[in-house]
Amino acid sequence: MPVRSNRPCGKPGCSRLSKEQYCDVHKIQVNHQMEQERGTAAEHCSSRHIEPHKGDMKLFWDHENWQPDQDCKINVLK
Repeated sequence: MPVRSNRPCGKPGCSRLSKEQYCDVHKIQVNHQMEQERGTAAEHCSSRHIEPHKGDMKLFWDHENWQPDQDCKINVLK
């Protein structure tokens, strides 16, 4: 079976390439948006990145680089 070639992300204005419809960064955003529309999105405390990840998934998931939002009532970094 032939290997799928990379194609541009389906998010308008994104120049990243992906084998799927969306790049890794936008796939997460689109999935969350669809969950919200369906009413199945989990309520959670969000966090921000201390150093912007700029699409680097290793830095994106590095818990040491997370800081909770000011409105967060629980500590998500435990």
